[in-house]
Amino acid sequence: MRKDDMFEHCYFITGSDRTIIIVVPEKLPDASILNLSFTTEEISFAADYEVFAKVAYSDQDVYQRLLEHTQVGMIAFEEKDNQPLPHEITHMAQIEVQGIVS
Repeated sequence: MRKDDMFEHCYFITGSDRTIIIVVPEKLPDASILNLSFTTEEISFAADYEVFAKVAYSDQDVYQRLLEHTQVGMIAFEEKDNQPLPHEITHMAQIEVQGIVS
């Protein structure tokens, strides 16, 4: 496994007031800082500034919602264990925007 391919997909939960939560299908690495950077086509996830996953996406609504926040809640769960989705946010990540396109 390459350093940046811990997972290749994620899910988005969107709510009222332009909220967004990202659900990732793996346990996240232990880190003092989680970062999320994104373009209109890809989201990169980093732990202590080391990228551990990159996910392609093409949802303009997700992009716009992420632009509106400085941090995002994340729910990490391991799909392979057939566990129910946790009912609470398990992590917070700081958001960095890359290559803003108007």
